[in-house]
Amino acid sequence: MNDRVIFGATGLEVSPICFGTWQLSPRFWGERFRAIAAEVKGLAPLAKRYEFSTYQLILAATLMHPGIHVAVVGIKNPPQITEAVAASGKTMSRQDYFAIRKALAVDGTSKTKDASGEKK
Repeated sequence: MNDRVIFGATGLEVSPICFGTWQLSPRFWGERFRAIAAEVKGLAPLAKRYEFSTYQLILAATLMHPGIHVAVVGIKNPPQITEAVAASGKTMSRQDYFAIRKALAVDGTSKTKDASGEKK
């Protein structure tokens, strides 16, 4: 079984096996991890439409959340820094933002509500 997933133009590698204790959380391994990875890969056409890498799309959507002002990302090399910095200030339509949020809520959980109070 291989849980490694590669995203973005610079090959950002996401793996549940790393140094630290966070990998003990079921959020970072197993079926849920693979389901989220598959959903993220499925967002590639949307990223292409905005001329973003998939990594930039997810990072831009994260930074568009009104309660998030900074994202701490794992970077291993200078090209990944360049790719992450390029996501700064990028935006997308509200419809696409909520489509990303919905895609990443693979277990049906979402805390984001639109103006009418409907969970997205």
